[in-house]
Formats: sequence, C-alpha cells, structure tokens
Amino acid sequence: MNPNTRTSLIRRAFNHSAIVARTLISLAFLLPAVGRAQLSWDSRQLDMRPTGAEPAVVGNFEFTNAGTRPVTIVDVKSSCGCTTAALAKKTYAPQEKGKITATFTIGERQGFQQKQIMVTTDDAAEPYRQLTVRVMIPELLRMEPAALQWAVGGENGARVVKLTVGTGQPVHVLGVRTSDERLFATLKPVEPGHSYEVTVTADSTAQPLRGMLRIETDFPPGRPKVYSVPVEVSTPFLPPVSQGPAQPGTSAGSPPFPQALPPALQPSGYVAPMPGNQAFAPIQVAPLGRGVQSGMPRATGTGVAPAARAPVATGATAPGARTYNPAQQFPGMQPPRAGNVPATGAPAGEVPIAVPGR
Repeated sequence: MNPNTRTSLIRRAFNHSAIVARTLISLAFLLPAVGRAQLSWDSRQLDMRPTGAEPAVVGNFEFTNAGTRPVTIVDVKSSCGCTTAALAKKTYAPQEKGKITATFTIGERQGFQQKQIMVTTDDAAEPYRQLTVRVMIPELLRMEPAALQWAVGGENGARVVKLTVGTGQPVHVLGVRTSDERLFATLKPVEPGHSYEVTVTADSTAQPLRGMLRIETDFPPGRPKVYSVPVEVSTPFLPPVSQGPAQPGTSAGSPPFPQALPPALQPSGYVAPMPGNQAFAPIQVAPLGRGVQSGMPRATGTGVAPAARAPVATGATAPGARTYNPAQQFPGMQPPRAGNVPATGAPAGEVPIAVPGR
C-alpha cells in the first residue's frame, strides 16, 4: 500500500473517533438536564386555617427554576371555582424564583376543604404538576340535621333543625326564611348567641317540592353570613328492610309464609301454604329409562302432566321412583310461595312433576 494512502486512512479514522467522542460528551451533559424536572417546588401542599371571619384566605406555592434553560408555565387551572391561582409572569430564567398565589373563597363553607391546582409547563421532564390546597374552616354554626325531607304523599309533620355555635364567640341568629311559600319556618332561641331551634313545616306533601331554609346571622361584623339548609318533598329511596328473626322454614329477613285460610273461607281449588317447618316440598323423580329424554325432568306449566304422558300417576309413586328434597341439596334457597303448588292428590309434602316421553 502506498505510504501516503496509509497515512490518509489513519488520519480519517482519527477524525471520526474524535467526532464520536465529542458527541458522547455532549450527550452526557444533555441527558441529566432532560431527565430532571426544571422547576423545584418548596412545597406542593398548602395548609391554611382561617378564623372564619375573613371572606377568603391566600397562600403561595413558591418554586425555583433549577435547570439550565428557561421554563414557561403554559396554564394553571383549579378544580373548583372557589379557588383561583395567579402568576406574576409565565417564563422563568435558570435559577429564577417565582410563586403561584392561591386564593380560596370561604363563603358559607365550613369544615375541611381540599382543592387541586394543575400546573402545565413546557418542561419535557415534568410537563404537569398537581398542587393541593387544604383549608380547615371552623364550624361557626352547626346545623343538625343538615337537610330536611318529607315523603311525597306522607305525613307533613314539623321538622326541627338545631343550631349550635361552634366558636367561643357568640353568634346571634337574626332570623330565618324559606325560599318557597309552601314552607313555613319559626325561630326559637334556646340560649341566645349559642343555641337555637328552627321548626319547619310543609303546607302539603301531595307534590314534590325543593326549597331552601335560609338562616341569617350577625357574624362576622360587616359581612354577616347566611347559612342554608336544603328542604324537599320527594320520594325517598327505600333499601331492603329485614323483617326480623327468621321463622321456621325461612331464612333471616325473608317474608314469613302466610297462614292457611280457615276451611269456611277456602275457595274452590284453594292450596294451603306449606307448613313453616318444611322449606321445600319433596319431589318424586322417576329413574332414568324409557320415557325420559334428559337427566333433568321438566314440570309442565300446571305442575301436572297430561294423563297420556305422565309416567308418574297423580297421587301414586312410580316403581323405582325416589323422593327428592331440594332443601337438602340447596339449603340456602327460598321455598315457593303459596299457590305455586297445584291442588292434586299427591301425598302430603310431595309435588308431582311431568316427565316427557318419546
């Protein structure tokens, strides 16, 4: 090989290696910046405890751009209209500090409140960051119950709301009013400044109604609060109700079996309910063989087969038949209702079934 050619090849290989080395070094510096979030937050949760007299509380989420390039906060949204978030600017240079100011409006709210603020940035490592605002508002006026309800078509008796001041400072209830003329409310001071009772009545429960009970106070001075109690006439949700201890032959909570009618009142074809000590009537099952199409015999709609197709005669036991009691096989099942067992001449406690033939 020509010496000049060999020298040229060596020089090219060296230049290529130098380019690769420089590229790797550049990537080594870039990768940490890409994999680590730019914004560093002092705290992502803000806890505030107002006195209840102020209309709103304000707190700050402070942060620092700890990266090597500018970061822009694209959007800031809160989970509730009672909470707002404000920024002095959107773009922050490396090592620049900033803050998001969160304002929570108290209004009529009481007790523990938690809201979220979602921050969207152009930071590829962490484009979204959720901040949490937690506010513990003292219960200035406790209302028990918190809502009133009557059932449609039910009695329209009076309902009483007890008002208790939850602070050491007296809070006077100046008056009460309702939002619907079909509702009436009267105020009774029990211990003025500390305890009251409001009696609410509905003119009628014939039609559904939705209204509000307004409770006016003198606190805080200059911005007195008005509290609300929902009032409605509606159809209540009725969950399944247990009917007490189980009777013999029934499971807990199931309806008891009806009692048999006296003979003088029994109509033609009357079937007496099964006795309470027998949950299921045994069934005669003919052995498999001629005239049986499947291993599970089928009963007809009346429970009695036509005479020409019934291998088990009514009131008789077929040769080789055995008595089958479902209660032994399925102890948790409910027995049939009175009237499901046909009036036949079957032996007591047995139900004839039809087994289809060929």
